[in-house]
Amino acid sequence: MNSLEKIKKSAIELLFVKGKFDSTSNDIADFAGVKRPLIYYYFKSVDQLLLTIIRETRTERDNLITEILDGDEELSNKIRSIFEIHQKYTLKFPFRQVYVATHQNIELNEQIEKNIDFVTLKKLLRLFESGIKNNQIKIEDSRQILLLFVAFLNYPILMNSMGPKLLGISNIEYQKVLDNRKEAFIRLIIQE
Repeated sequence: MNSLEKIKKSAIELLFVKGKFDSTSNDIADFAGVKRPLIYYYFKSVDQLLLTIIRETRTERDNLITEILDGDEELSNKIRSIFEIHQKYTLKFPFRQVYVATHQNIELNEQIEKNIDFVTLKKLLRLFESGIKNNQIKIEDSRQILLLFVAFLNYPILMNSMGPKLLGISNIEYQKVLDNRKEAFIRLIIQE
């Protein structure tokens, strides 16, 4: 693995996997086993490094979701597949979305917004709008469905460490609850 990949992988590990949001460029360099100036050789700033890893950790997931949205599966199967992909990637990078949502650097947040690929999001909204139009979905506002969808996808996974305690169950049982959320969401929105 070259130095650039080590730096990106270390930043991802510290910030998005371990949740060490106070990591500095020194911390990232130490974790990567490289000298700190090497970070600035590849990136103008730590913010540029952050934008890069935010984009890269999102792109692969979004590409898979876009393939599903563009496919010929029926509505409920598309939703199930998207749930599975999103859950897999959120568990892989459990602190990524918390980091993005809580980052205090307003300039960086504005850059993140500019770099988000809204194509996948728009396709998801069109999927919900089509479901509403074809009387497949109970809720008549695609934006409400999208917010509900995002909450169903993210909140229980973000609460992964607290969820089992909150429900008084084991981690294994909590994983089963997470696995069954997609069916609960489908029952909630799909017309029968």
